[in-house]
Amino acid sequence: KIREKNRKIVYQPQSVLYHLESRTPGRKTHDLENSRRLHERWGASWWLADEDRIHFEDGYALHTYVADGKLGYRLRLIDDPTTRAERGLLAEVQSAAHLRDREKVVELLKRADEWPADVWILRWAALLCLGVMHPQLAIPFWRRVLVLEDDPQGRIALAQHALETGSLEEADAHLSALLKNEPSHGEGWLLRGIVAMQQKQYAEAESAFERAKRSGADPRKASLGQVMAAMGTNQQEKAWELVLPLSANHPDDEECMHWLLRCGTALERWDVVSSRLATFLIRNPGNMALRFALAGVLLRSGRRTEARRECDMLSALDPTFDGLDELTSRLAEPAPHLVPNHAA
Repeated sequence: KIREKNRKIVYQPQSVLYHLESRTPGRKTHDLENSRRLHERWGASWWLADEDRIHFEDGYALHTYVADGKLGYRLRLIDDPTTRAERGLLAEVQSAAHLRDREKVVELLKRADEWPADVWILRWAALLCLGVMHPQLAIPFWRRVLVLEDDPQGRIALAQHALETGSLEEADAHLSALLKNEPSHGEGWLLRGIVAMQQKQYAEAESAFERAKRSGADPRKASLGQVMAAMGTNQQEKAWELVLPLSANHPDDEECMHWLLRCGTALERWDVVSSRLATFLIRNPGNMALRFALAGVLLRSGRRTEARRECDMLSALDPTFDGLDELTSRLAEPAPHLVPNHAA
């Protein structure tokens, strides 16, 4: 905060105070809230780290370790060319970050193989890749981390990458390793469900999404997964019962509305679907895809006047919308009960 205000920090070594560590009553009471506030305030500040640069300038390498469950640090004199080159690269990254030279940082992140073989530094590099909006550059860093030790965050990142590239076996291998070590990892179960869905193993997916929900994963994502899995096994009523509260709790969520529409169409629950879609469009009037869907639902349920109103609105807002001409043609046709019965 002081730097943001262009002020100085002055160190006065003659001022001394004593901190009686871990003595304050209730010191852990607000840990979760404090952590949330810290990340909200500084989580995106990828340019702040500078400790490795400072120690490198003095000829030292900073090493992080965990002993007896506590995080510790030690300094070692740099006395070999390899360490000097690796730590020099790290210092260069932090110098560029301090100047907020994003392009320079990105170029240095592309040299993942030249970074120190230190899990703490490699994890930081992976997070830095996210900070500078180049998430794909994090993959080689996470792979290097896993060579040194198992890491849940690394497993998740590599499983997601494998899913995005269609490598389902690789994704499954990472998730199997993760869930073996941490059987209650919610995000791991969520991804396991997604892998099973892509493999069309719907029963396994349904079970995985249920485990994800019980293990603290994002309840919206886990519930959506359950809806998809139920539809995959043709359990349309079950999917409907799951999607109803989901769409009520997330009235502005387009994906929830999509699955409400899909389930409701399968069961012809036109009144509920049209009501939820209409509420969504009141709050999100610019969503042309769901306005088109609402017009179709109203037409199917025989509410042609309301369907024509939505069609007119869509035509005014987006006259080139794909499917609009066909919808207009259908609305121009006589209502089914008015069609002459020539066979009679």
